[in-house]
Amino acid sequence: MDDNLLSSVPANLPSSLEQLRLSRNRISKIPAGVFSGLDRMTLLELLKGLSNLVQINLAKNQLTTMPLGLPITITQLFLDNNAIEKIPADYFKSLPKVAFLRLNRNKLGNGGLPKNVFNMSSILDLQLSHNQLTQVPMIPSGLEHLHLDHNQIKSVNGSDICPVSADALEGYVTETAPKLRYLRLDGNEVKPPIPRDLMMCFRLLRSIVI
Repeated sequence: MDDNLLSSVPANLPSSLEQLRLSRNRISKIPAGVFSGLDRMTLLELLKGLSNLVQINLAKNQLTTMPLGLPITITQLFLDNNAIEKIPADYFKSLPKVAFLRLNRNKLGNGGLPKNVFNMSSILDLQLSHNQLTQVPMIPSGLEHLHLDHNQIKSVNGSDICPVSADALEGYVTETAPKLRYLRLDGNEVKPPIPRDLMMCFRLLRSIVI
């Protein structure tokens, strides 16, 4: 099925299918479960030439590493319910448009997250719930929603995770302030009150769940 005008992955593929080639089509999304039941498949060629692809959903697989060779056009990457333990430091350099990233229910600890791994200007929503984190990772300045619930975090140090310097905060204006508005920390060992240095950095925060 290479070099056709397909806009989606064909439905009702036979369970006996062993090889599927869908390169150089017009597929823009790969929904979860689209390849379920294809237990005999040994070859899947899908991503080559997909210049319009914006969403990849690889949730509920058995991935132990981050998938490689994804199209540069991806804005939504969903990798929930896998067994991923680490993210390479430069992984997102080849994915400059990712805005929504879900890595809930994996095996990520702080040792598997390089300090600036999420330092992307494009990212808006980052979900790392139900992992093995003991510390809050560095938060990108443009990030608006961060889900860290049900990890092993004991405390939050606003100074350590703030993406801008203290000097920049003194001349605070809305345009340059970190954009974080929603932070979820329930299911950890973090207790109220909310640290003052956290609020001093993320002044646009509207909701914190502890």
